[in-house]
Amino acid sequence: MPRPLQWLRLVLFPLAASGCSAILAQEVGGSYAVGKAGQSAVVGATYAGLGDGSDTGGVGGAAELRVKVGPEMGQVALGPSLYVLRGTEDQYPSAMWVLRGGFNLLQFESVEGRFGFGMFSPHLATGVSLRLHDSTRLFIMPEAEYDVRFTGQSGTGYVSLMIGIGTASYGSGSRQRPQPVR
Repeated sequence: MPRPLQWLRLVLFPLAASGCSAILAQEVGGSYAVGKAGQSAVVGATYAGLGDGSDTGGVGGAAELRVKVGPEMGQVALGPSLYVLRGTEDQYPSAMWVLRGGFNLLQFESVEGRFGFGMFSPHLATGVSLRLHDSTRLFIMPEAEYDVRFTGQSGTGYVSLMIGIGTASYGSGSRQRPQPVR
């Protein structure tokens, strides 16, 4: 029977052979309720994910924690999301396009003084990620979301502009290291 490290190699080898991608970021922004004049909130999102990568981008799954606070509401939500990264053949390009979307699997909130619970609230963001230094990146992401509630309050749509910092990279397992000149 193989030793534990050999099993680990068997599990990780397909990822290394096919390439991988990763994203980790913290964003914050202003959020405005659609159709509800004057309602706004500060929204924050933290997400981390891994996935498949190539020489020009990557796609993968992530876990996301979201917080929204406004004058008449507060919300904490957790859920899965998917991401897509597109850039150039450089593993850390100066700019890359980012698409991220998912839903709130668990959502607890207080809306107008009443407790609320929701699930399956979708959100979608797309934007750009700019390299600041080495692998540190600035994310600029317009976002749309819709809060689905099961406790009597009506659902609400929001549009946001998110600004954040983090890292994102991708690469294929076929990259060859430069050979010394002889």
